[in-house]
Amino acid sequence: TVHLNALTPAGETALMLASYFPTEDSGASAEDHEAVARMLVDAGATLENEPYNYTPLAYAAYQGRESMIRYLIKRGARVNPDGTARSTYVNTPLMMAAMRGHLNSTLLLLRAGADPKVRVVNGHTAAELAAKYNSAEVARILRCAESTGSVEMRMPHSQTSRFSLDL
Repeated sequence: TVHLNALTPAGETALMLASYFPTEDSGASAEDHEAVARMLVDAGATLENEPYNYTPLAYAAYQGRESMIRYLIKRGARVNPDGTARSTYVNTPLMMAAMRGHLNSTLLLLRAGADPKVRVVNGHTAAELAAKYNSAEVARILRCAESTGSVEMRMPHSQTSRFSLDL
């Protein structure tokens, strides 16, 4: 029997790995991994993970895989932690994109409703992680998002138009 949602010892699902890879030396393209991800989802793989674990969307955001981010969100992946709490025990997809300085991924997640005010318990917000890891532009946008609550207010329209933000 095939278990689509089986976990590795590190708590990763096959969909998480397909969302994370490829690396330059893997020999496979991003399109190959995205095709695998689509097959997994079509076969019933979950878009989420066990509590207090990363998700496929978080892995895609960490790698800046914009096409994968769009796909997972369209299929129903959650951009925020469960409930209305503004705290979490693991980094959210927005935090993952921010700490790696992935501007387009950050904007995609914000447009999809990611809450920039969420904080890791005893830790940082996405803006603080971006600043910590030297992503000043992402940090600036996230600080603005924290204060305005409006995606459209984050950047002048002329700058926003250069990004593919539509989900």
